[in-house]
Parts: sequence; C-alpha cells; structure tokens
Amino acid sequence: MTPITSAAPIRANVRRLRRHGRLTGILFLAPVVLFLVGALGYPIFVNVRFSFTSTTAGTLLSGGPWVGLANYTAVFTDPKFLESAGNTVVFTVMSIVFQLGLGLLLAAFYNQRFPGATRMSSLYLLAWAAPVVATGAVFRWLYDRQYGVINWLLGMLHLTDGHTAWLSDTQFALGAVTVANIWTGVPFYVTFFLAALKNIPEQVHEAASMDGAGAIRRFVSITVPMLRPPLLIGGVFGIIFTLKAFDMIWIMTRGGPLGSTETLSTYGYNQFFTFFQFGAGAAVMNVLLVVMIIVAAIYLRVSRGEES
Repeated sequence: MTPITSAAPIRANVRRLRRHGRLTGILFLAPVVLFLVGALGYPIFVNVRFSFTSTTAGTLLSGGPWVGLANYTAVFTDPKFLESAGNTVVFTVMSIVFQLGLGLLLAAFYNQRFPGATRMSSLYLLAWAAPVVATGAVFRWLYDRQYGVINWLLGMLHLTDGHTAWLSDTQFALGAVTVANIWTGVPFYVTFFLAALKNIPEQVHEAASMDGAGAIRRFVSITVPMLRPPLLIGGVFGIIFTLKAFDMIWIMTRGGPLGSTETLSTYGYNQFFTFFQFGAGAAVMNVLLVVMIIVAAIYLRVSRGEES
C-alpha cells in the first residue's frame, strides 16, 4: 500500500509546473506590455500632463506652469472648437452612413454569380491600398476650379457653369472632402461585407425565394439582419478611424477655407504646431480620445447584449 505522504512530492511538482507556466506566460506577455506602455501609455500620459499645464515652445523641455482645467475651459469656450466639433460630427456621420451603405450594396451585387464578379470586386482593394497622399492629390485635381474633371463634366452636362470652387468655397468644401473620404473607405467595406455574405447559407435565401420573397425583400428581411454583427463592428471601427482622420483633410484643404473643413484633429494639430499652444492642443486631443473610448465602450456593451 502506497503511503499517503507520497502525494506531497506530486503536489510540489504541480505547484512548480504552475509557477513555471505563469512565468512563461509573463515572459511572452512582457514584450507586448512594454510596447503598449512605451508606444501608447507614455505618450498618452505626457499628453494628459500637457493638457493641465501652460506649455509652449519655450517651456516644452522644462514644462509649463500648472494651470489645472484652464486649457479645457479655453477650448470649450472657443468658437472655433465648437465649429470644428460640428464639422467633425457631419464629416463622421456622412462618411460612415455612405461607406456602410455603398459598401453593403456593392458587396451584395458582387456576391451574385456572374462572369468577372470576383475579379471586379478584387479591384476595389487597389483603391483602398492607394496612399492617402496620392488619393488627396488626385481629388484636389478632380476638384480644381479651372482644370478639374468634375467641373468639366458638369459643364458639359449644363448642370453648372463649370467653374465651381469646390475646395475654396465654404458651401462646398466640407462636402467635397467628405466625398473623397467616402471613396477611400468604400473599398474596405466592400471586401469586409463580401466576406460576411459568403457565410450566409444559400438555403436561407432559397427557402425565402420559394415562399415568394423577392430580391429586395430577401435583402431587407434576411441579409441585413444576419449582418448585424459585421455592421456593428464596421460602424464602430469606421467611427473611430473617421474621428481621428487628419491626412485627407490636411492634404486637400488644411482645414480651410475659413475653417469650414476644420475638424477636431486638424484643430488640435494647429494648436500644437501652428500656434505652439501645446496645452490647448493636448486638451483637444484628450477630448477626442475620450469620445473614441466612449464609442468603444458602447460597442462592447452592445456586443455583450448581442451575445446574451
């Protein structure tokens, strides 16, 4: 009969293996944690600290005096901030609505069986993979008042006089930039939704078709409800990416004319690198960060509700 005390070495080995497993896990996680702390955590900490100080170009290295919430008060009472926030909302909402809508419709179209569907849908990735600098430069040429293709085409159709200042008129600039941003985002959503549509069983559509449901009815009553998780994910990530969009706006208009295309990202950038008000610029970026965190939190809450 085996003595009871013989189990002690076994328990010791189990504890040793557990400690070894925990240590191995920590070693694997250490590079990721160090990267997140160094590349994300520390810059966020510095930005938050800047927002509570009156840091300028002259006091950047030594640190400006502590001013508490003065930067946030100044930012929230600045009419340019309020205008930039409004432009950000319009820019984001219009971009996401049309990117999701057009992406879903095009994905549903290319999900049909016809010659060349796969190859044609793959071409959309070329537009998405194009550098934003090149895309912005192309759209600047398309919108050019004298030599732009858009003005030439509209003039040929007698819809306008052919000399509309799309990027230098406050009535059209934000819409023109939004159209360019929509164009850059649609190819991603076409590919994204096309992959999701492939996972919907064809038997569901066949059964609905046998019951007399038409193509539109099947799309509204079957396809869209079954794509709720991808729509939610795509919408949330699209909102986050669009809220912090900077390059397209800066390349095309630099926030002009007269601030008509100024968003929170360009407004904060100008506070940093144009007026060298690092405290005010940090406050703007922190506000934008909080908004994106709220959007992410809403997504997590809704996704948990979907799972339950």
